[in-house]
Amino acid sequence: MIKALSFLLLLVACVSTPSEAKLSILRPQPAVGFNVSHVQSTGTCSYTVDITTSCSSTRYTRDQISISFGDVYGNQIYAPRLDDPSAKTFESCSMDTFEIYGPCAYQICYVYLYRT
Repeated sequence: MIKALSFLLLLVACVSTPSEAKLSILRPQPAVGFNVSHVQSTGTCSYTVDITTSCSSTRYTRDQISISFGDVYGNQIYAPRLDDPSAKTFESCSMDTFEIYGPCAYQICYVYLYRT
């Protein structure tokens, strides 16, 4: 009986929710503590990064593409320019592979892809 009453109260609460409630859309935001200037400059490890572009993307891009990633311990890897128009990187419906060198990190927990 108590379960039925709890369910009924929950149902009434859901039905009587104000119709003026707005749906909020969350957009990705950079981490508060992320700072490119803290990236270590000594390269000791190699990372392979595969980036696949959508088939609905524009044919090519003139934008500058950079990437940074790291672990929870503050080890950050940053590659300032991945784009190269002469090599046809980031064309639509393609996969580009990059070999990036930087400080050794533990399990990667974030990736930022920059487009300017």
